[in-house]
Amino acid sequence: MPLPLVVDVLAALTDAKCHGTPWFEVRDLAARLPTCPDPATCKGLDLGEVSFHAEGDAVLRAGTPVETVSFRKPSGRAVLHAACALTVVAGPVFVFDDSAARVFVVQPGTRPEDIASQWPW
Repeated sequence: MPLPLVVDVLAALTDAKCHGTPWFEVRDLAARLPTCPDPATCKGLDLGEVSFHAEGDAVLRAGTPVETVSFRKPSGRAVLHAACALTVVAGPVFVFDDSAARVFVVQPGTRPEDIASQWPW
């Protein structure tokens, strides 16, 4: 499976109702990752600071392939929903924390409620 494009990753995260603070710039795309409307009422779908990593330029374009997506200070529930949504555009998703002490693989077609009881975050 080819790497997902910036536009596809943004759409997947938005479709999952996730939001966060983008730590990336997309030059040719009007769509943006929504910011947290209110931490008290967002139902735990705040991804914190979101970074897209791609080969080359720091400024991304809609058609840039995304190699990795990272979050800083996300809610565990948001990461679960994002990981499930990203499988649609990226295939299996490998999720780990900053120390790599805990890892989890999310397969395409997995719904958050299917794995919530095993989700380590």
